[in-house]
Amino acid sequence: MREKYIPFENVDRFIGLNPRDSLLDIGAGDGFYALSFAKEVTRGSVTAMDLNEESVSEIKNTLEANAIKNLVVLQTDVCTVSDYSRYTKILFSNVFHDLKCRDKILNNMVSTFIDKTQIIFIEFKKESTIGPPAEIKIGQDELKSIMKKHGFSFVKGEDLTEHYMHMYTI
Repeated sequence: MREKYIPFENVDRFIGLNPRDSLLDIGAGDGFYALSFAKEVTRGSVTAMDLNEESVSEIKNTLEANAIKNLVVLQTDVCTVSDYSRYTKILFSNVFHDLKCRDKILNNMVSTFIDKTQIIFIEFKKESTIGPPAEIKIGQDELKSIMKKHGFSFVKGEDLTEHYMHMYTI
């Protein structure tokens, strides 16, 4: 279903990884993006972070079965993370709208980011017929406003059928 609505080629091109990047996938779920990106960052690393024990176990099993060495899996609540200084790119794929601690996360990012760290969001469009109820979804203008309030600059965006992608930096 993910590939139907969010083609990986579009995400991959949009993020624009280089071999030395250090990517954090927040709310990694089954690890699809983290595992895929670990193959691209041959001199860097990927961290898959999820609170769900089953998701973390699934990623770890796939990791072991494929002998992937540059992927770290953390069972962690992102609301407790205070240091983002080791990452060059941070991905939120269909999770930011669910987070109650958005301001805290963004403040921690601002205070610990290294130069030119990029945050990438994949979110449901407000008018999307799939995903959470409309009142939970974050529209594009609303996301821009949230990010601007925290000192982030909009870099680029792309519309998909039911989703949109945004990239921000400090």
